[in-house]
Amino acid sequence: MAHWYDHAIIYQIYPKSFQDSNGDGVGDLNGIRKRIPYLKNLGVNAVWLNPVFVSPQVDNGYDVSNYFAIDPHMGTMEDMENLIKDLHRAGIHLIMDFVLNHTSDQHPWFQDAIKNPDSLYRDYYIFAGHDGKRPNNWGSFFGGSVWEPDPAGTGQSYFHLFDKRMPDLNWKNPEVRHAMLEVAEYWLKKGIDGLRLDAFIHIGKADLRQNYPTGDGDVNKPIVAEPFFANLPQVQEWMRPFCEQIKQDYPDTLLLGEAASASVNLAVDYTTKRNHLMDSVITFRYFTDDDSNCDQRFSKQYQPKKLDLTAFKQNQVVWQQTLAGVSQPTLYWNNHDMARLATRVARTQTQAKSLAMLMYLQRGIPVIYYG
Repeated sequence: MAHWYDHAIIYQIYPKSFQDSNGDGVGDLNGIRKRIPYLKNLGVNAVWLNPVFVSPQVDNGYDVSNYFAIDPHMGTMEDMENLIKDLHRAGIHLIMDFVLNHTSDQHPWFQDAIKNPDSLYRDYYIFAGHDGKRPNNWGSFFGGSVWEPDPAGTGQSYFHLFDKRMPDLNWKNPEVRHAMLEVAEYWLKKGIDGLRLDAFIHIGKADLRQNYPTGDGDVNKPIVAEPFFANLPQVQEWMRPFCEQIKQDYPDTLLLGEAASASVNLAVDYTTKRNHLMDSVITFRYFTDDDSNCDQRFSKQYQPKKLDLTAFKQNQVVWQQTLAGVSQPTLYWNNHDMARLATRVARTQTQAKSLAMLMYLQRGIPVIYYG
């Protein structure tokens, strides 16, 4: 069966910085509506919106406090419904960013969980430890420990892979899995065409009683223990019913998973038809930067680096050949988590055009992001 996304060209929009329609200094949904003719002239046939849900904006909308409402800075639900209609009239599909690994600490579920230790929402999150002691030495992607003391003063701690104000959901709990499916179907019923499943590879966690081995033996120093909370077998087990139900109810939905650290073989597992999971995944494993000239005193993430062109070509060939007959790779040069192409690699207009041509001439789904 052919789907619209078999020939998708996706334009990523970071709403807050795209187009301000009311002069308050923040981009909004009506600003996007104003630019639909521009999008159509570009030739794209899909738009991916970064999160527009109600949020305290600790992490630019990836900390959701209400999945069923639009953040007032972005507009209203009516604005969102009109955006969906206007994009469809222009022949453009809409993909929403769906944050399913964690919520904001301001979400009513979490607020109830910390106000009442006997709350049914307590098990919507991951609480562990006792007497103020952390269960393990795992470190957060945002620095420090993944554990933060329970504000209720129980002596336990709650788990957060990202900011401490973004507690992880407990996907082991079937009620959580059901609740997140309800959110997804709420938006699909409104007419959106796809979901970009944020950080889905992290919903499964290993046994919390394990410390991650450290070179110096200091188990009190947090260390990013990614093998203990990325791409575990439970991810596929729990995502399969979620994806199957969406495909049953809305067969033409694009399910685009963010699998940042997935290897090419995991990308096959996540996208092969027999596994009933994603249609395509976004991976950060495409790029092979040469960071030998980086200043070791600072984070390498935002320092200019050269692209190791030979290794990059080899990497692209491996991904193209391994996914042949399985699924379409997602093709991109930058997104909201990365420095822009012109900063990282392309120093001239000719280089930028050459790299764009490279993206479009490969098999896959191109995703364009202009910052």
